[in-house]
Amino acid sequence: MKKNLTELVFILDRSGSMGGLEQDTIGGFNAMLTRQKEQEGEANVTTILFDHEVQLLHDRFPLKAVAPLTEKDYYVRGCTALLDAIGYGVEKMKGVLHRPEKSDILNPESISNFLGKGENVMEHLYEKALESAEYIKTHTKKRPKIAVVLGSGLGKLTADFTDTEELSYKDIPNFPVSTVAGHKGALLAGKLGDTEVYAMEGRFHFYEGYSMKEVCYPFYVFKLLDVEKVVLTNACGGINREFAPGTLMLITDFINMMGTNPLIGPNDERFGPRFPDMTEPYSLELRNLAKQTADELGIAYKEGVYMGFMGPCYETAAEIRAFAGMGADAVGMSTVPETMVCNYMGMKVLAVSCITNMATGIQTVKHSHARVLEIANQAGDTLCRWLGAVIQRME
Repeated sequence: MKKNLTELVFILDRSGSMGGLEQDTIGGFNAMLTRQKEQEGEANVTTILFDHEVQLLHDRFPLKAVAPLTEKDYYVRGCTALLDAIGYGVEKMKGVLHRPEKSDILNPESISNFLGKGENVMEHLYEKALESAEYIKTHTKKRPKIAVVLGSGLGKLTADFTDTEELSYKDIPNFPVSTVAGHKGALLAGKLGDTEVYAMEGRFHFYEGYSMKEVCYPFYVFKLLDVEKVVLTNACGGINREFAPGTLMLITDFINMMGTNPLIGPNDERFGPRFPDMTEPYSLELRNLAKQTADELGIAYKEGVYMGFMGPCYETAAEIRAFAGMGADAVGMSTVPETMVCNYMGMKVLAVSCITNMATGIQTVKHSHARVLEIANQAGDTLCRWLGAVIQRME
């Protein structure tokens, strides 16, 4: 164990008997953290809340990254499971003295350092995501329930944000970094009207060399930030011959042709079930809201099935013929993994594609990413007007 390292373990009673003492408990906890930060050396914080059940709030989290406790974190309910909480705390701290000095769990260099390391992958993923979430809480004032992902050339939505706070991906612990043109690589917390929103200006792709866990990493973080609804956008190729470059397609379902699945590996029940249901991957409630909003605004759109393809090569004409026979209306290199992970964690998803080109064998000219960005920018104003209105109507 590292010298001059303090392990702080808090076991906080939030059962019904604590009614009326919430502010005293919150104030005492935060004051203890403040005093500890004034001391020399490093400290890890483990916080366990208990009522009729036990909840782990901080799992050996670095003190400097722990946000102040709030009424959102600590509120009274239920009965008292004191012995369960104490036993859980003891189990969490067993073996700490034998842990390596430079634990992979707390190494912020890259989540590539732990993904694929076998049986502890999901445990590490949770702790990494928790560290990222706490950093975001500490460095932003807003607590949105909605997150939007802006695909290639579709970043104009944030121009309508007010009271915007921006964090570069490279500054958020454990976050991957965007490498694709048209993806800024920043997380914004702002307001659309009166609605608080997180916006990802740039996403991560399997073809960039990231693992599927890394591709979907921000959504694990959003889950720990209590995000409930996710809006996905993408620029993609049209297979349905009724489409044309610039068409906006409301995604109704997906086909996974990426050769893998982001949920492969040990499952962590803190995120979701082992076998998640995909009956309604794109929320019918949100799709109906989007259609009603488009009709009111006079915005034309199509509906269709999106096929996720690994990339980075554009598809061949033979592949497109096969995909059309499978029922795909559009094809792209993102969105499907994020959709699966969000559904796994119980977040509602709305997704819209901007058709930037017709797929190989349908269009006669060769593909280029520059052309994709050009069409996405042209259609971006309409898409952002549509989604901006939809987001402000989400409850």
